[in-house]
Amino acid sequence: MASADVQAPTGSLPTFFTEGLQAAGGSTSPSEVEAVLNYFKDNEDGSPPAPTYVDKPQTYERPVAPQHVKITNIAGRESEFSLDKQGFQVYPNVAEEKDFTDDEHIKAVYYPETEQLLKDV
Repeated sequence: MASADVQAPTGSLPTFFTEGLQAAGGSTSPSEVEAVLNYFKDNEDGSPPAPTYVDKPQTYERPVAPQHVKITNIAGRESEFSLDKQGFQVYPNVAEEKDFTDDEHIKAVYYPETEQLLKDV
């Protein structure tokens, strides 16, 4: 499990972040957008998906089931959401580990820190 410091974008978003997004209900409010999310679609016969290979991009294609969704920005209202009610929770925490380059340091510092964070939450 990784921990990340979250930083809001400082400039305009690249087009790949905003393509296909529209303000919900005709609103110009940036707090809600409508988007299409592509979910993995299981094989109809119930068989497992075909494997993908790093060196074979042609194996990356997967069947998808597009779903129209409304995405709401909860910035400033994070405390209104909980794991028990919404299935996710925002918990501010800054990890001591920043580099993630030394496995032994990660095991000695980051793992116990993450374990304690989960207990606290």
